[in-house]
Amino acid sequence: MASQCSMNILAAKYQVNRKTIFEVWRVVKRQIEDGESLQLNFNLKGKKERETLEVPVDRILTTTMGDRGSMHAFGAAISVSATTIFNWVKQGKLRSHTSTLHSSLTDQNKFNKLIIFSLSKLSYDRISNSLKFKDMGNIIHIDEKWFYISQDVVKYFLLMEEVDPYRHCQSKSFITKVMFMAAVSRPIYDEDGNLLFDKKIGRFPFTFQDPAKRRSKNRPAETLETKSVASINKQVAKDMLLSKVILAIHSKWPASMRKNVIIQQDNAKPHIKGNDSDFLLAANSTDFNINLTQEPPNSSDLNVLDL
Repeated sequence: MASQCSMNILAAKYQVNRKTIFEVWRVVKRQIEDGESLQLNFNLKGKKERETLEVPVDRILTTTMGDRGSMHAFGAAISVSATTIFNWVKQGKLRSHTSTLHSSLTDQNKFNKLIIFSLSKLSYDRISNSLKFKDMGNIIHIDEKWFYISQDVVKYFLLMEEVDPYRHCQSKSFITKVMFMAAVSRPIYDEDGNLLFDKKIGRFPFTFQDPAKRRSKNRPAETLETKSVASINKQVAKDMLLSKVILAIHSKWPASMRKNVIIQQDNAKPHIKGNDSDFLLAANSTDFNINLTQEPPNSSDLNVLDL
């Protein structure tokens, strides 16, 4: 019996599959056993490079981007198969690209983004006679986000003897969702890299306590139930900012940090402006000097929480 190593050597020498060498050896062995004369004209064919189509550049350039969303659609548009498109991409003749939508900036948007906002983050260093970026350690970013209180399917890891958790809700098609407001800033480290303050001001849910109007099998009447605010309007966002965010800043802000704080928010309609009288009264009621600013319009890349 021919060894596997010998078959591999012969297959590499004649550029055929190892199974072909094995089949030739089997036929020759049978001819020897039967006493026949050896017939070695097997007409073996070596490896042959597959002919590849040339990329039809002219046809591709006249194809709209709407027909290039998938290999099947692209191939149909230029009269080739999806496999050919795949091979061209694999060979580096074509490339895939993921296109994202960008904000349409007006001239005023560009002015606000570059001149008013970006340049305000620079400071002049008299010692080095150069411009430097401010550390922006006194800027607190706030933003809102909807979260579902549960998901339809959740995966857990349990012990073999544990009972499977039973989760339920009134309707899987209408799972309750709650909006949170998050407030964060830059963390503070000492010279050795130890974290002094994580700058996590807090996450605050838009919820309220409502007494149950009727008794049920789950709770008696007048039991306080936590419910989510269905609609976030300007008054609700203002109350959250005054009653939760500002108080959290007063209680968590390090005593060693300067008290000139800037709260940056996006341009959502429920947000109040920095000149709101109630905000100015609450923000400056102590030794803090808190200002409220908006990011430049149509510039989501400047919103830390969106990134």
